[in-house]
Formats: sequence, C-alpha cells, structure tokens
Amino acid sequence: MRPSTLLQLFLLAVLLLASGTTAEKEIDCGIRMSCQNEERTKSKTQQNTNTNKSNMALAARLSGHRRGAATAPHTLEVFLDYVCPFSAKIYKKLNDEVLPFLDKEHPGKVSFIFRQQVQPWHPISTEVNEAGLAIERLAPNKFFEFSTLLFEHQKDYFDENVADKSRNDTYRSLSALAEKVGVDRQQFLDLLIIPTGPNVEVKNGGNKLQNDLKLVIRAGRQNGIHVSPTVLWDGIADTSVSSGWDLAQWKEWLDGRFSATGRPSL
Repeated sequence: MRPSTLLQLFLLAVLLLASGTTAEKEIDCGIRMSCQNEERTKSKTQQNTNTNKSNMALAARLSGHRRGAATAPHTLEVFLDYVCPFSAKIYKKLNDEVLPFLDKEHPGKVSFIFRQQVQPWHPISTEVNEAGLAIERLAPNKFFEFSTLLFEHQKDYFDENVADKSRNDTYRSLSALAEKVGVDRQQFLDLLIIPTGPNVEVKNGGNKLQNDLKLVIRAGRQNGIHVSPTVLWDGIADTSVSSGWDLAQWKEWLDGRFSATGRPSL
C-alpha cells in the first residue's frame, strides 16, 4: 500500500474518532440539560407544595389549636365561633366522632386545625374568643379541653344572658371554666382584665391578648371567611359541608377527599 493511501486512511480514522467524540458530547450535554430541566420542575413543584403548606400554617403561638402532626399530608381546618350554635354542633361531631374515626382509620393522614372566628354580630364573641387565646397562652395542651367545655356552656354567653354584664364580668365568669380544666384562675384573668378606675391611663389599649386576637381575625379575613362554621380541606373552602352531618356523611365526604377524583365544591 502506498504511503499516500496510508495517510488518507489515518486521517479518515482521526475524523471518525473526532466525530464520535463530538456526538458523545452532544448526547451527554442533552442528558445534562434534560436532568437540569427535570430538577427545575421538581423544584417548582416543591415550591408550590411549600406554598400550599404555608397557606395552612399555624403560628407557633397557636400550636395548641392543632390536633395531629403538622407533617400530615392533609389538613382539615374549621373556622368556629364559641357562641355560634352551628359551630357548637359541628365541633361536637368532629370532636366526638369524626376525629377519633380519622385517628383510627387514617392515622397520621390528617392534621386538624381549630380556627377561631370572631363574629361581630355577637358582641360577646370577642371576649369568649379571647378566653380561648388565654388558655392557648397559659396551657396549649388544654386548649381543646377548654373549647369543649366552653361550647357546652355557650348558652351562658348568648346575647340575652350577657347584655347587662360588663366586659370584665364576662372574663371573671370565663375564669371559672378555665379553673375547671386546670388553668390558674388569676393568671387567666391577668391576661384578660381591663384596668379601670380614676387613676388608670385611658389609652384604649385592650388587654394582653390583643395582638393574638388580631392574628386569628386576620387569618379569617385573608381567606375570605365570613361565617362559622366554615370548613377547609387542604386550604380550599368547601361550602357543601353541613353542621348537621352524621358520621356516615362525614365518612363519604372524607373518602372523596382521599380519592384522586375528590374535589371540593366551590
């Protein structure tokens, strides 16, 4: 074979090797770009998930308002007012039957959040909800026990029974319920009582729970919650839920939430 022919074959081999290396690089580059795009998609999905979780977040100072782990894949939130008869009805059903059912049949799947809803057409609503916040401040683990007791005594705080009482009179009455669940009566009143008298500086400053009250009211307003009870599943309000439901109806509704086809009624 002539030297010129050998040179041509050598150059051809070099070109083929170079071509193969370039193709491999292009394939490798394509794989890298695909992986990067996939990671970006995963990141965006995680961000959306985190956003949804943040919408259902609970301030650290209100941790006693939650039953179940914050890491549960689903969240059931209910906006309730202590002097709303329908709130009392749905709370009793949830507390006595629905939540125990979830704990037994779907352990770790649902976190329940009690959202306090102050309704101004019941003037006493502010004061009884402040009482719940006082319990949260002093003994978070007693919040649900106190809430159960307050709902059982809610008629004592209906308009007709409190119209002639002062604000501080109402706090003193509520302190008896606080004492029944093991909370120090005087510490409870120290958070709630409004100082009065000729030597008190008049500044319209409320009591020591004013900022906590603003926090729970803001949670309702930013979510467009108007009345109680209002039920949210994973951050979405579902107006189909009724305070009159029995356990079988709750089970049917929950089955729909757990299934892929379940969608809240808007």
